[in-house]
Amino acid sequence: MRVRENEICEAVTETLAGLDLIANDDVLRRMLGASVAANLSLIMELATGVVTIEQVVVPPPAAAYAERLAQRGVSADRLVRAYFVAQNQVKHYLYDEVEQLDVPRVAKLRVVHDMSDLFFQYIDKVTVAILEIHQAEERRWNQATGNMASVMVHRVLAGEDPPAGFAEETGIHLGQQHVGLVLWSDDAESSLRELQRASRELASRQGSGRVVFSALDPTTAWVWVPRGNRSEPLAADTVRRALAAVPSGRASVGLPAFGVAGFRRTHRQALAARDIALAGSDQVTGYGDEGVAAVSMLARDDGELRLWVAEALGGLAVDNETNERLRETVLIFLQAGGSINAAAETLVLHRNSMRYRLSRAAEVRGRNLDERRIDLELALHCVRLLGKRLLTPDQKS
Repeated sequence: MRVRENEICEAVTETLAGLDLIANDDVLRRMLGASVAANLSLIMELATGVVTIEQVVVPPPAAAYAERLAQRGVSADRLVRAYFVAQNQVKHYLYDEVEQLDVPRVAKLRVVHDMSDLFFQYIDKVTVAILEIHQAEERRWNQATGNMASVMVHRVLAGEDPPAGFAEETGIHLGQQHVGLVLWSDDAESSLRELQRASRELASRQGSGRVVFSALDPTTAWVWVPRGNRSEPLAADTVRRALAAVPSGRASVGLPAFGVAGFRRTHRQALAARDIALAGSDQVTGYGDEGVAAVSMLARDDGELRLWVAEALGGLAVDNETNERLRETVLIFLQAGGSINAAAETLVLHRNSMRYRLSRAAEVRGRNLDERRIDLELALHCVRLLGKRLLTPDQKS
Protein backbone atom coordinates (compact mmCIF):
# COMPACT_ATOMS: atom_id res chain seq x y z
CA MET A 1 0.00 0.00 0.00
CA ARG A 2 3.00 2.33 0.38
CA VAL A 3 3.23 2.52 -3.41
CA ARG A 4 -0.40 3.64 -3.65
CA GLU A 5 -0.29 5.95 -0.62
CA ASN A 6 -0.70 9.16 -2.64
CA GLU A 7 -3.55 7.65 -4.66
CA ILE A 8 -5.34 6.50 -1.50
CA CYS A 9 -4.78 9.86 0.17
CA GLU A 10 -6.31 11.77 -2.75
CA ALA A 11 -9.30 9.43 -2.95
CA VAL A 12 -10.04 9.63 0.78
CA THR A 13 -9.65 13.42 0.77
CA GLU A 14 -12.12 13.67 -2.09
CA THR A 15 -14.63 11.49 -0.24
CA LEU A 16 -14.37 13.43 3.01
CA ALA A 17 -14.59 16.77 1.24
CA GLY A 18 -17.96 15.61 -0.08
CA LEU A 19 -19.34 15.09 3.44
CA ASP A 20 -20.26 18.80 3.59
CA LEU A 21 -17.68 19.46 6.29
CA ILE A 22 -15.76 22.09 4.36
CA ALA A 23 -18.03 23.20 1.48
CA ASN A 24 -15.84 24.97 -1.11
CA ASP A 25 -13.20 26.31 1.28
CA ASP A 26 -9.79 25.82 -0.38
CA VAL A 27 -7.84 26.39 2.84
CA LEU A 28 -9.83 23.76 4.72
CA ARG A 29 -9.50 21.36 1.81
CA ARG A 30 -5.70 21.64 1.96
CA MET A 31 -5.81 21.13 5.72
CA LEU A 32 -8.03 18.07 5.21
CA GLY A 33 -5.56 16.65 2.70
CA ALA A 34 -2.67 17.16 5.10
CA SER A 35 -4.65 15.49 7.90
CA VAL A 36 -5.49 12.46 5.74
CA ALA A 37 -1.88 12.13 4.59
CA ALA A 38 -0.53 12.33 8.15
CA ASN A 39 -3.01 9.78 9.48
CA LEU A 40 -2.38 7.39 6.61
CA SER A 41 1.41 7.66 7.04
CA LEU A 42 1.11 6.93 10.76
CA ILE A 43 -1.09 3.90 10.07
CA MET A 44 1.58 2.59 7.66
CA GLU A 45 4.25 3.05 10.34
CA LEU A 46 2.05 1.22 12.83
CA ALA A 47 1.47 -1.62 10.37
CA THR A 48 5.19 -2.03 9.65
CA GLY A 49 6.24 -1.89 13.31
CA VAL A 50 7.95 1.49 13.17
CA VAL A 51 5.74 2.65 16.04
CA THR A 52 3.53 0.83 18.52
CA ILE A 53 -0.08 1.64 19.38
CA GLU A 54 1.14 3.01 22.73
CA GLN A 55 3.32 5.53 20.88
CA VAL A 56 0.53 6.78 18.61
CA VAL A 57 -0.51 10.41 19.10
CA VAL A 58 -2.70 12.60 16.92
CA PRO A 59 -0.56 13.87 14.02
CA PRO A 60 -0.11 17.68 14.15
CA PRO A 61 -1.89 18.28 10.78
CA ALA A 62 -4.89 16.26 12.04
CA ALA A 63 -4.97 18.26 15.28
CA ALA A 64 -4.79 21.54 13.34
CA TYR A 65 -7.68 20.44 11.10
CA ALA A 66 -9.80 19.47 14.12
CA GLU A 67 -9.13 22.86 15.72
CA ARG A 68 -10.08 24.70 12.54
CA LEU A 69 -13.35 22.75 12.25
CA ALA A 70 -14.13 23.68 15.87
CA GLN A 71 -13.57 27.34 14.99
CA ARG A 72 -15.92 26.99 12.03
CA GLY A 73 -18.67 25.46 14.17
CA VAL A 74 -18.49 21.96 12.66
CA SER A 75 -19.69 19.53 15.33
CA ALA A 76 -17.36 16.92 16.84
CA ASP A 77 -19.62 14.02 15.87
CA ARG A 78 -19.30 14.94 12.18
CA LEU A 79 -15.51 15.00 12.54
CA VAL A 80 -15.47 11.57 14.19
CA ARG A 81 -17.79 10.20 11.50
CA ALA A 82 -15.24 11.30 8.91
CA TYR A 83 -12.62 9.10 10.59
CA PHE A 84 -14.85 6.04 10.32
CA VAL A 85 -15.72 6.80 6.70
CA ALA A 86 -12.00 7.12 5.92
CA GLN A 87 -11.22 3.88 7.77
CA ASN A 88 -13.79 2.01 5.72
CA GLN A 89 -12.41 3.35 2.44
CA VAL A 90 -8.78 2.55 3.31
CA LYS A 91 -9.77 -0.99 4.33
CA HIS A 92 -11.21 -1.59 0.87
CA TYR A 93 -7.85 -0.66 -0.63
CA LEU A 94 -6.20 -3.02 1.84
CA TYR A 95 -8.48 -5.91 0.86
CA ASP A 96 -7.64 -5.32 -2.81
CA GLU A 97 -3.92 -5.45 -2.02
CA VAL A 98 -4.24 -8.61 0.06
CA GLU A 99 -6.18 -10.29 -2.74
CA GLN A 100 -3.16 -9.79 -5.02
CA LEU A 101 -0.76 -11.58 -2.64
CA ASP A 102 0.59 -14.88 -3.84
CA VAL A 103 0.08 -16.67 -0.53
CA PRO A 104 -2.36 -19.29 0.77
CA ARG A 105 -5.91 -18.22 1.57
CA VAL A 106 -5.33 -18.80 5.28
CA ALA A 107 -2.42 -16.33 5.24
CA LYS A 108 -4.57 -13.72 3.49
CA LEU A 109 -7.26 -14.10 6.13
CA ARG A 110 -4.65 -13.67 8.86
CA VAL A 111 -3.40 -10.43 7.26
CA VAL A 112 -6.95 -9.10 6.96
CA HIS A 113 -7.69 -10.03 10.58
CA ASP A 114 -4.51 -8.41 11.92
CA MET A 115 -4.98 -5.22 9.86
CA SER A 116 -8.63 -4.92 10.88
CA ASP A 117 -7.59 -5.18 14.52
CA LEU A 118 -4.88 -2.57 13.95
CA PHE A 119 -7.35 -0.18 12.29
CA PHE A 120 -9.76 -0.57 15.20
CA GLN A 121 -7.06 0.20 17.78
CA TYR A 122 -5.85 3.21 15.81
CA ILE A 123 -9.29 4.74 15.23
CA ASP A 124 -10.35 4.04 18.80
CA LYS A 125 -7.32 5.83 20.24
CA VAL A 126 -7.14 8.72 17.78
CA THR A 127 -10.84 9.61 17.79
CA VAL A 128 -10.87 9.89 21.59
CA ALA A 129 -7.90 12.26 21.40
CA ILE A 130 -9.30 14.20 18.46
CA LEU A 131 -12.56 14.72 20.37
CA GLU A 132 -10.62 16.24 23.27
CA ILE A 133 -8.72 18.54 20.90
CA HIS A 134 -11.91 19.66 19.16
CA GLN A 135 -13.79 20.30 22.42
CA ALA A 136 -10.90 22.19 24.00
CA GLU A 137 -10.55 24.44 20.97
CA GLU A 138 -14.32 24.95 20.82
CA ARG A 139 -14.31 26.16 24.44
CA ARG A 140 -11.31 28.41 23.88
CA TRP A 141 -12.68 29.84 20.64
CA ASN A 142 -16.11 30.54 22.11
CA GLN A 143 -14.59 32.34 25.06
CA ALA A 144 -12.23 34.35 22.89
CA THR A 145 -14.72 35.33 20.22
CA GLY A 146 -17.99 35.46 22.20
CA ASN A 147 -17.69 38.98 23.56
CA MET A 148 -16.04 40.35 20.43
CA ALA A 149 -18.61 38.76 18.13
CA SER A 150 -21.49 40.02 20.27
CA VAL A 151 -20.22 43.62 20.12
CA MET A 152 -19.68 43.45 16.36
CA VAL A 153 -23.10 41.84 15.76
CA HIS A 154 -24.84 44.58 17.73
CA ARG A 155 -23.03 47.21 15.68
CA VAL A 156 -24.16 45.57 12.45
CA LEU A 157 -27.73 45.42 13.77
CA ALA A 158 -27.50 49.14 14.57
CA GLY A 159 -26.77 49.85 10.91
CA GLU A 160 -22.98 49.92 10.78
CA ASP A 161 -21.23 48.21 7.88
CA PRO A 162 -19.31 45.06 8.86
CA PRO A 163 -15.64 45.98 9.31
CA ALA A 164 -12.88 44.43 7.24
CA GLY A 165 -12.06 40.96 8.49
CA PHE A 166 -15.48 40.58 10.13
CA ALA A 167 -15.93 36.98 8.93
CA GLU A 168 -12.42 35.90 9.93
CA GLU A 169 -12.63 37.45 13.38
CA THR A 170 -16.13 36.30 14.29
CA GLY A 171 -16.72 33.21 12.14
CA ILE A 172 -19.90 34.87 10.80
CA HIS A 173 -20.21 34.81 7.01
CA LEU A 174 -22.88 37.30 5.99
CA GLY A 175 -22.86 36.49 2.27
CA GLN A 176 -25.51 33.80 2.62
CA GLN A 177 -29.05 33.19 3.87
CA HIS A 178 -29.62 33.48 7.63
CA VAL A 179 -32.64 32.71 9.78
CA GLY A 180 -32.96 34.84 12.90
CA LEU A 181 -34.49 33.46 16.08
CA VAL A 182 -35.14 34.52 19.63
CA LEU A 183 -34.76 31.64 22.08
CA TRP A 184 -35.96 31.96 25.64
CA SER A 185 -37.23 29.94 28.55
CA ASP A 186 -40.15 30.67 30.83
CA ASP A 187 -38.28 28.69 33.50
CA ALA A 188 -36.01 30.98 35.52
CA GLU A 189 -33.84 27.97 36.39
CA SER A 190 -32.92 27.34 32.75
CA SER A 191 -29.46 28.43 31.75
CA LEU A 192 -28.02 30.10 28.70
CA ARG A 193 -25.90 26.99 28.26
CA GLU A 194 -29.05 24.96 27.56
CA LEU A 195 -30.24 27.55 25.04
CA GLN A 196 -26.82 27.54 23.40
CA ARG A 197 -26.87 23.75 23.15
CA ALA A 198 -30.31 24.02 21.55
CA SER A 199 -29.00 26.52 19.00
CA ARG A 200 -26.12 24.21 18.11
CA GLU A 201 -28.49 21.27 17.83
CA LEU A 202 -30.60 23.36 15.48
CA ALA A 203 -27.58 24.22 13.32
CA SER A 204 -26.53 20.57 13.32
CA ARG A 205 -29.98 19.46 12.14
CA GLN A 206 -29.73 22.01 9.34
CA GLY A 207 -26.27 20.84 8.31
CA SER A 208 -25.17 24.46 8.54
CA GLY A 209 -22.04 26.15 9.85
CA ARG A 210 -21.38 28.06 13.04
CA VAL A 211 -24.54 29.38 14.63
CA VAL A 212 -24.46 32.99 15.86
CA PHE A 213 -25.49 33.13 19.53
CA SER A 214 -25.81 36.39 21.46
CA ALA A 215 -27.06 36.31 25.05
CA LEU A 216 -29.53 39.05 25.91
CA ASP A 217 -30.18 38.12 29.54
CA PRO A 218 -29.95 34.93 31.67
CA THR A 219 -32.95 33.32 29.95
CA THR A 220 -32.99 34.90 26.47
CA ALA A 221 -30.72 34.79 23.44
CA TRP A 222 -30.66 36.11 19.90
CA VAL A 223 -29.65 33.47 17.37
CA TRP A 224 -28.88 33.35 13.66
CA VAL A 225 -28.70 30.03 11.81
CA PRO A 226 -26.67 30.13 8.57
CA ARG A 227 -28.43 28.45 5.64
CA GLY A 228 -26.06 28.88 2.67
CA ASN A 229 -28.29 29.27 -0.40
CA ARG A 230 -31.33 27.59 1.18
CA SER A 231 -34.25 30.00 1.24
CA GLU A 232 -37.08 27.81 2.53
CA PRO A 233 -38.48 28.71 5.98
CA LEU A 234 -37.15 26.90 9.03
CA ALA A 235 -39.68 24.21 9.95
CA ALA A 236 -41.35 24.62 13.33
CA ASP A 237 -40.92 20.90 14.08
CA THR A 238 -37.16 21.23 13.59
CA VAL A 239 -37.06 24.05 16.14
CA ARG A 240 -39.22 22.09 18.59
CA ARG A 241 -36.89 19.10 18.44
CA ALA A 242 -33.89 21.33 19.10
CA LEU A 243 -35.65 22.81 22.15
CA ALA A 244 -36.66 19.41 23.55
CA ALA A 245 -34.04 19.48 26.31
CA VAL A 246 -34.74 23.08 27.40
CA PRO A 247 -37.31 23.34 30.22
CA SER A 248 -40.15 25.60 29.02
CA GLY A 249 -38.00 26.48 26.00
CA ARG A 250 -39.67 28.68 23.39
CA ALA A 251 -38.68 30.31 20.12
CA SER A 252 -39.74 32.95 17.65
CA VAL A 253 -38.44 32.58 14.12
CA GLY A 254 -37.82 35.01 11.27
CA LEU A 255 -37.83 34.20 7.57
CA PRO A 256 -34.62 33.40 5.65
CA ALA A 257 -32.95 36.51 4.27
CA PHE A 258 -29.69 37.14 2.42
CA GLY A 259 -26.68 39.31 3.16
CA VAL A 260 -26.16 42.07 5.70
CA ALA A 261 -29.62 43.58 5.16
CA GLY A 262 -31.17 40.12 5.46
CA PHE A 263 -29.21 39.44 8.67
CA ARG A 264 -30.88 42.52 10.18
CA ARG A 265 -34.32 41.88 8.68
CA THR A 266 -34.71 38.27 9.83
CA HIS A 267 -33.73 39.42 13.33
CA ARG A 268 -36.39 42.14 13.32
CA GLN A 269 -38.93 39.55 12.21
CA ALA A 270 -37.95 37.19 15.04
CA LEU A 271 -38.36 40.03 17.54
CA ALA A 272 -41.78 40.90 16.10
CA ALA A 273 -42.86 37.26 16.23
CA ARG A 274 -41.76 37.09 19.87
CA ASP A 275 -44.05 39.99 20.74
CA ILE A 276 -46.91 37.91 19.34
CA ALA A 277 -45.68 34.72 21.02
CA LEU A 278 -45.63 36.29 24.47
CA ALA A 279 -49.39 36.79 24.27
CA GLY A 280 -49.96 33.07 23.73
CA SER A 281 -48.51 29.72 24.70
CA ASP A 282 -47.22 28.23 21.42
CA GLN A 283 -43.71 26.84 21.79
CA VAL A 284 -42.65 28.09 18.35
CA THR A 285 -44.03 31.16 16.60
CA GLY A 286 -42.87 31.98 13.08
CA TYR A 287 -43.06 35.37 11.40
CA GLY A 288 -44.27 33.46 8.36
CA ASP A 289 -47.15 31.83 10.27
CA GLU A 290 -50.59 32.89 9.13
CA GLY A 291 -51.44 36.39 10.34
CA VAL A 292 -48.28 36.91 12.42
CA ALA A 293 -46.56 39.45 10.15
CA ALA A 294 -49.66 41.61 9.69
CA VAL A 295 -50.69 41.42 13.34
CA SER A 296 -47.18 42.25 14.54
CA MET A 297 -47.21 45.43 12.49
CA LEU A 298 -50.67 46.39 13.69
CA ALA A 299 -49.74 45.65 17.30
CA ARG A 300 -47.18 48.45 17.48
CA ASP A 301 -49.97 50.71 18.76
CA ASP A 302 -51.99 48.60 21.18
CA GLY A 303 -54.57 51.24 21.99
CA GLU A 304 -55.32 52.06 18.36
CA LEU A 305 -55.43 48.36 17.50
CA ARG A 306 -58.00 47.70 20.25
CA LEU A 307 -60.26 50.44 18.83
CA TRP A 308 -59.86 49.09 15.29
CA VAL A 309 -60.67 45.51 16.40
CA ALA A 310 -63.84 46.71 18.16
CA GLU A 311 -64.87 48.53 14.99
CA ALA A 312 -64.15 45.57 12.69
CA LEU A 313 -65.78 42.94 14.89
CA GLY A 314 -68.67 44.95 16.26
CA GLY A 315 -70.46 42.99 18.97
CA LEU A 316 -68.15 40.00 18.40
CA ALA A 317 -65.41 41.99 20.18
CA VAL A 318 -67.23 41.61 23.50
CA ASP A 319 -65.44 39.16 25.78
CA ASN A 320 -67.70 36.20 26.61
CA GLU A 321 -67.79 32.46 25.92
CA THR A 322 -70.54 32.65 23.30
CA ASN A 323 -68.63 35.21 21.25
CA GLU A 324 -65.42 33.20 21.59
CA ARG A 325 -67.15 30.26 19.90
CA LEU A 326 -68.65 32.53 17.22
CA ARG A 327 -65.26 34.17 16.49
CA GLU A 328 -63.67 30.74 16.03
CA THR A 329 -66.49 29.68 13.71
CA VAL A 330 -66.24 32.78 11.53
CA LEU A 331 -62.44 32.60 11.27
CA ILE A 332 -62.49 28.95 10.19
CA PHE A 333 -65.25 29.77 7.70
CA LEU A 334 -63.20 32.60 6.19
CA GLN A 335 -60.03 30.47 6.11
CA ALA A 336 -62.01 27.81 4.24
CA GLY A 337 -62.67 30.33 1.50
CA GLY A 338 -66.28 30.82 2.54
CA SER A 339 -67.13 27.12 2.20
CA ILE A 340 -69.77 26.09 4.72
CA ASN A 341 -69.10 22.40 4.03
CA ALA A 342 -65.33 22.67 4.61
CA ALA A 343 -65.76 24.78 7.75
CA ALA A 344 -68.39 22.41 9.13
CA GLU A 345 -66.07 19.46 8.54
CA THR A 346 -63.22 21.21 10.37
CA LEU A 347 -65.42 22.00 13.36
CA VAL A 348 -67.21 18.62 13.19
CA LEU A 349 -70.58 20.32 12.89
CA HIS A 350 -73.68 19.66 10.83
CA ARG A 351 -74.08 22.14 7.95
CA ASN A 352 -77.29 23.49 9.45
CA SER A 353 -75.51 24.15 12.76
CA MET A 354 -72.76 25.90 10.83
CA ARG A 355 -75.29 28.10 9.03
CA TYR A 356 -76.94 28.96 12.33
CA ARG A 357 -73.67 30.00 13.94
CA LEU A 358 -72.73 32.18 10.96
CA SER A 359 -76.14 33.79 11.00
CA ARG A 360 -75.86 34.41 14.71
CA ALA A 361 -72.32 35.83 14.28
CA ALA A 362 -73.55 38.32 11.67
CA GLU A 363 -76.37 39.32 13.99
CA VAL A 364 -73.98 39.89 16.93
CA ARG A 365 -71.49 41.73 14.72
CA GLY A 366 -74.22 44.05 13.57
CA ARG A 367 -73.57 43.65 9.85
CA ASN A 368 -73.16 40.98 7.19
CA LEU A 369 -70.00 38.86 7.34
CA ASP A 370 -69.18 39.79 3.72
CA GLU A 371 -68.92 43.46 4.67
CA ARG A 372 -65.27 44.54 5.14
CA ARG A 373 -64.36 40.87 4.96
CA ILE A 374 -60.58 41.43 4.91
CA ASP A 375 -60.77 43.62 8.01
CA LEU A 376 -62.98 41.03 9.70
CA GLU A 377 -60.53 38.17 9.11
CA LEU A 378 -57.52 40.26 10.10
CA ALA A 379 -59.20 41.42 13.31
CA LEU A 380 -60.05 37.80 14.17
CA HIS A 381 -56.39 36.86 13.67
CA CYS A 382 -55.38 39.72 15.98
CA VAL A 383 -57.62 38.35 18.74
CA ARG A 384 -56.42 34.79 18.10
CA LEU A 385 -52.77 35.77 18.40
CA LEU A 386 -52.85 38.58 20.96
CA GLY A 387 -55.67 37.35 23.15
CA LYS A 388 -58.26 39.01 25.33
CA ARG A 389 -56.35 42.25 25.79
CA LEU A 390 -57.94 43.41 22.53
CA LEU A 391 -61.50 42.56 23.57
CA THR A 392 -64.18 44.72 25.17
CA PRO A 393 -65.25 43.68 28.69
CA ASP A 394 -68.71 42.16 28.86
CA GLN A 395 -70.87 44.63 30.78
CA LYS A 396 -73.38 41.86 31.59
CA SER A 397 -70.91 39.77 33.55
